[in-house]
Amino acid sequence: MATIAERVERGVRLLNRKKGRRWYRRIDLEWLNLAEPCRCIVGQLYGDYMRGIRELGVDGLDEGFTTTKSFPALTLHWKRRIRQLLRAEKAQPR
Repeated sequence: MATIAERVERGVRLLNRKKGRRWYRRIDLEWLNLAEPCRCIVGQLYGDYMRGIRELGVDGLDEGFTTTKSFPALTLHWKRRIRQLLRAEKAQPR
């Protein structure tokens, strides 16, 4: 079974393809909670978790959008990864 970090990275790659490379700018990290359908990554991008999962054509587990274990741990991994993406973007020369 894939680690949380590996699943989150799959989710990042999927969102890069489906929503464009800067989708993470639309995520409110203070509000982010993977246990809440409208506050999770997919919910914030698509308005609702189930609608987003249908549009993405995935079940969400392999992409780190949901879990069978710890939602707080999954939320923490997503926050860390999005912060990394934001820092990397700021470091890019303009």
